[in-house]
Amino acid sequence: TGADDEEYAATSETNPDVCTLYISADEFVCTQRNTTRGRVLTIARESGICGVTAVSSAPFGAQERTVHGLMGVLHRYQEAFLVVIVNARKVATIAGGRIFEISRVELLPFTLYAKKGQKSRNDGVAKEIKAIESYLSNEGPLLLPDYDLTRSWLSPCSVSEMTHESSVDKFFFNKELSLDFLGLGQLGTAWLVPTIQGFVASETLAAPPFDVPQVPLGTTFTLTSITRSSRTRLWPVGAAGLSEEGDAAEYAEMEVLVEFANIRAAYLGARGSCPVVWQRPAKSGLECHVGSHEASTAALSLHARSLIASHGHVLFLSLLQGTGEERALKGAFDKAFEEARKRMGDDGRKVRTLSGSVTRALLPGGVSQMLTESSKALVPLCSIRRTAPSGRSGVAVEEQTQRIMLRIHCASSDQADGVLLAIARDAIENLL
Repeated sequence: TGADDEEYAATSETNPDVCTLYISADEFVCTQRNTTRGRVLTIARESGICGVTAVSSAPFGAQERTVHGLMGVLHRYQEAFLVVIVNARKVATIAGGRIFEISRVELLPFTLYAKKGQKSRNDGVAKEIKAIESYLSNEGPLLLPDYDLTRSWLSPCSVSEMTHESSVDKFFFNKELSLDFLGLGQLGTAWLVPTIQGFVASETLAAPPFDVPQVPLGTTFTLTSITRSSRTRLWPVGAAGLSEEGDAAEYAEMEVLVEFANIRAAYLGARGSCPVVWQRPAKSGLECHVGSHEASTAALSLHARSLIASHGHVLFLSLLQGTGEERALKGAFDKAFEEARKRMGDDGRKVRTLSGSVTRALLPGGVSQMLTESSKALVPLCSIRRTAPSGRSGVAVEEQTQRIMLRIHCASSDQADGVLLAIARDAIENLL
């Protein structure tokens, strides 16, 4: 991640986007990241009631801490814990927006009667809370202080503009933790820190990462990849296919952005488990168990409609082969897709399918050639924003929006990620 790879303790000297948290016997009081707005969030420790009031003096005898923000409130049995982001590591900067990987989280108990050295009166809960702290600190959910990272960078939304409905639910990692804040309406968004479970890599390059038109000498290129993993269909461990609600296992969206000169180009794609109802074999070498045609058709219809609602048009790219263990899945998907498309009415015209091989998809221009041959291309496959040169107000002089999203499924997620990167390269090169 280059020069952006820095550890940030939550201090006003290193990161202006921090909060002051006051901890007293009666309540938690947290300022906004920009304290000039003059409001504080109060959380009563006994009742758990949240409120927003005008800034006043710090609670008498309160402990004062500077933190990155609040992930929310965790409720376990009869106890509650405030989830506080203590440390974070900056991993990328996109168009001036800094992305942080959370590196330390603390859970502060509401109760004042916890055992010494523990965070709960119950030994089992105390052990569980310690494990949750370790997981959140080591697995590193990602946050962007100014923008909602659950949404694509193609249509950014500032945190101050967020509403209960504006974030993308399946990527909102701490959605349930944030319900107490969301219940305050627009006032509560000042303390809302939407996080994603995913990965970000960013590099600043002296040479273009793609074939691009001639650019001035000394132009630098910033290449960023963001992967957002869905928080749905995570249980049971090793889940595959679709749930009855249409949620896909191993579902993730990958966004690739290139910034240079006055140009910002981006590609958004998705991958996930084969979108039918099926289960992995109990032992290696056995065939997977595929659910009924009716169950797969109903689940695939829901899955496709959810993608249409987010992205408009969707192309399902199947890289499964008609041999070996993949034969049953490929046949079930092909059959369910045709039936689901019929049942979806007008929405059925917004989804298409394309088959191919992983080997061919990874070749330069492979997917573009497959699209051309099938006459199923809906262009453009990516977005671009070209602004006036520096000094000329920076307004957009050319803007083009991605109109179709490819949703890939194949034998492994690693293969699908490689295909998504290959497609992003082709799409951005063709556009530029």
